[in-house]
Amino acid sequence: MIRIILKRSRAKVAKKIERFRCTLPGNRNQIRMAASSVKRDPPKSSVIARVLGALAGYTPRIRRVHRTMPPEIKLEAVLAAMTDAVVITDKNGNFIDFNETFAHLNRFKTRRECALALAEYPPTFKAYSKDGSLVPPDQWPIPRALRGESGVNVELNVTRTDIGEHWVALYNYAPIRMEDGSIVGAVLTGRDITDQRKTEEHLRNLSSRLNLALTSAHLGVWEWDVAHNKLSWDDRMFELYGLERQYFTPAVNTWETSIHPEDKKAAVDLLHAALRGEKEFDTEFRVVHKNGSILHLKANGLVLRGPDGNPERMLGVNSDITEEMIAKDNLQKSYAEIEARVVERTAQLEAAKNAAETANQAKDLFLATLSHELRSPLSAILSWTQLMERAVLSPEKMQIGIRTIKESVWAQNQIIGDLLDLSRISTGKLHIDRQPTDMRDVLRTAVDLIRPNAEQRGLRIEEHFEQEEIYISADPARLKQSFSNILTNAIKFTPSGGTITISLTCSEEADGHKVKVAFKDTGKGIKGDFLPHLFERFSQADASSVRIHGGMGLGLSLVKSLVELQDGTITAESAGEGLGATFTLFFPLIAQSPRVSAEEMSNSAAISAANGHILRDLKILLVEDGDKARVALSQLLTIQGANVQAEASAKEALEAFSRFRPDVIVSDIAMPQEDGHSLIRKIRALGPDKGGDTPAVALTAYAEPRDREEAFASGFQEYLNKPVDAGMLSTTILKLAEIRKPSTAT
Repeated sequence: MIRIILKRSRAKVAKKIERFRCTLPGNRNQIRMAASSVKRDPPKSSVIARVLGALAGYTPRIRRVHRTMPPEIKLEAVLAAMTDAVVITDKNGNFIDFNETFAHLNRFKTRRECALALAEYPPTFKAYSKDGSLVPPDQWPIPRALRGESGVNVELNVTRTDIGEHWVALYNYAPIRMEDGSIVGAVLTGRDITDQRKTEEHLRNLSSRLNLALTSAHLGVWEWDVAHNKLSWDDRMFELYGLERQYFTPAVNTWETSIHPEDKKAAVDLLHAALRGEKEFDTEFRVVHKNGSILHLKANGLVLRGPDGNPERMLGVNSDITEEMIAKDNLQKSYAEIEARVVERTAQLEAAKNAAETANQAKDLFLATLSHELRSPLSAILSWTQLMERAVLSPEKMQIGIRTIKESVWAQNQIIGDLLDLSRISTGKLHIDRQPTDMRDVLRTAVDLIRPNAEQRGLRIEEHFEQEEIYISADPARLKQSFSNILTNAIKFTPSGGTITISLTCSEEADGHKVKVAFKDTGKGIKGDFLPHLFERFSQADASSVRIHGGMGLGLSLVKSLVELQDGTITAESAGEGLGATFTLFFPLIAQSPRVSAEEMSNSAAISAANGHILRDLKILLVEDGDKARVALSQLLTIQGANVQAEASAKEALEAFSRFRPDVIVSDIAMPQEDGHSLIRKIRALGPDKGGDTPAVALTAYAEPRDREEAFASGFQEYLNKPVDAGMLSTTILKLAEIRKPSTAT
């Protein structure tokens, strides 16, 4: 508390000089000052006001002034020298004196203006505490000082209502007391700290923004006192390094031990280089947490140096770049993968280019081979037909010509069929009618078909079949086609006197019970370099123009596809040229064998027992728009004993149906104006009493699975592809006639 004590003494002069002594808290020195007065009561003069110049820190200066200047001038000089605002009041709160700084603090231009305005100061000023609450006038510093209170560094927000200005001031106040303790006035000092508070607010805002930026960027802040090796971290740093504050040793060694062993030396070396001023501390490293997890961090630091240039402190930040490093690593991997793919793709394109060139060569070779394979049988057909037209041939020659023509036709049919099958396989449209199939029956059928050809070439066929039935799930027709192709190849490449051995066994393989079929010949064998390409399309060991054996190079490729479509496998072996070849097929064995109905056995027996006139007395309605085909088929059926009614269109056939009432209908599908589907649907619509249930066989060049399904949906019971074998056609007609017998008998 500031204590100001006033002492009176009489002098032997006309005027009395009053001496005052002011004691300030924390200052043992008393400030003695003099002022002239003629009154015993405290004067309302500038003397008391000048006492306020006696503040802490000014005592030595006042003493110097005291020794050289008159008292009034001394006090005026002290007030003028004060940088803080100073005001002195009497015991009633009236202003006795104040300095220019006080006037300026309260936003007045001069002391006079201030003195006039402050006569009624409460209405002009409003004061607010730091928390923003309004401070009533009786709680202002001077009224409180006059009540005996004192205050140090009391902060108030002041507003002048007449001009609308605001400022922040820091006040010190105390009562002025006589020696007897009575209060005779108050002293107030003030300082404008508006700019200081604005600066502090600005710094707080900057600090908040910095903290927000650090938090948003997830940055950890660190400071290192280099001289004392004292390391300071914020909370984020502890998170980044996986350490707990209570176990943290605030030294740079703690940082070093947290770094991954592989990264430690480089990071520490860079730190010391930064201290030496050689490099900036900007680095990346890994840290290992106690749980074994690893983070990638980026560290930046600034070295602060003293006047002597030596490092005193380092300030810096750390950030977690683990995700960036993972992304970078993934990006590098992606680049590597892309580069590898580019290399791979380039190689593929090069390979594709080479394959395209090879394919073009193969295409040219294929077209040349196809032309040869198609023209050769046509040439034979044309030559023999011309001979038959122009010359009288002996019966032996005639039979040779007929056999040659027949073989040439079937050769062309085989080529066309193989091409169509490969096309269906490529597009996934090949129909496989899988059912329990006895391998022995299919093998024997295939062998019986090629046996005449083998015997004609002087070849012996040996069979080694197991006695019991052996069933697999397969399409019998496609299976027979595969076996026939293999046997045809064996006959083609085996010289006269050779042997073809066929074996059928069951075996236990690693992937289950299998049926094994082996075709072994004593033919020319297969070159070792060609063996890997044996099952490729259009591949031929000898594709030259001087080759001995013909063919398209399609058979074995087709066989492989058909076998695999029925869950089988096929391999080929050969010891080399002239040493024969062995083709081995494996199929999964099934335990269930089908039961053949009595009706099927009867039909089969009837067909097998039939002689050359198996169609005797059968009435057959033949519908074929092609004149030549219609005449040939009509003759073929007639010589087998059938009564044939041949019509060229669906309309003519429908008209003839009612009066002819056939036992079986044989109809083409594609015909002008109205096709075979429409015809058979109209016949089915007649009803059983008018022959609407007459069995029918579709005879067509359309060979797609959907064509077969459409024929059955229209009302046909059987479906045969052109060109059709006479025996197959007769057998099919007889089968349909046998099925109808019970219904016609009633």
